[in-house]
Amino acid sequence: MKKVSVFALITAVLLFANLAQSQEIDSLILTSAECMPGDTATIALVLNNQSFSVGGFRAIIVLPDSVQAQFVYAYNGEDIEYFDYINFAPFTVGVVGVTGIASMPPRQSPPLPIGSHELAFLKIAISETVPPGTTLSVIFSLAEDYDNAISDSSGNIVIEPSTANGQIIIGQPVGIGGDFSVPRAFELISNYPNPFNATTTISFTVSAAGYANLTVYDIQGQRVCQLMDEYLTAGHYGVVWNGLTDDGKAVASGIYFYRLTHNNEAVTKKMNLVK
Repeated sequence: MKKVSVFALITAVLLFANLAQSQEIDSLILTSAECMPGDTATIALVLNNQSFSVGGFRAIIVLPDSVQAQFVYAYNGEDIEYFDYINFAPFTVGVVGVTGIASMPPRQSPPLPIGSHELAFLKIAISETVPPGTTLSVIFSLAEDYDNAISDSSGNIVIEPSTANGQIIIGQPVGIGGDFSVPRAFELISNYPNPFNATTTISFTVSAAGYANLTVYDIQGQRVCQLMDEYLTAGHYGVVWNGLTDDGKAVASGIYFYRLTHNNEAVTKKMNLVK
């Protein structure tokens, strides 16, 4: 019988435990968007890697309802512009794949450091016939093992990170004969996803022009970051928070509040960051 040293056994157990933990703290995330029928929505593919620097990734993204929504275009994020290999395949109306490799011989490009990175942006055309109030899902494929995976530069570490799906919320038309006029109400929509890891989208509508301020606070009421402070016309808006403070520092897990003020109105809602 072949003997196995205690040291080798302990090493194997620790390696397995570390990889299992990394699957929990590393994630691929699809953001969400709000869109009117007949318009085009933009969804971001975000990587949150906390256990190792990433030298390669792959994601397969699916539109379950490819009749009401179709992929029309995709492009890489600024964080991976230097990658030696970026490919969007397969690319059909209902499925798009995104693959990136930081370094291919003879080049030696650096991997993505630990942090949050925008890998790609997906343009999705919405049918004019989608009923207002509909929510369309944008999801990661789970058809095959390692459809969604990240690796280090050497390829010795390859894991399937956790995934968070996105959605497209179809806005409510308020005009006559298919015309879309301004929203009728001031509304702050609950952020999605919530709870979230790395990024979340805060959507809102304003019914009249005016200055809008969107600020995130911690549970003690201290300001964390200001997401928006500008003059807006009436319409629908969405803002992504990446879990950073005003000076670019990552915040800890916990409860946070986001407050929207516009003209003489204000509303506050709660969100939960889980790392």
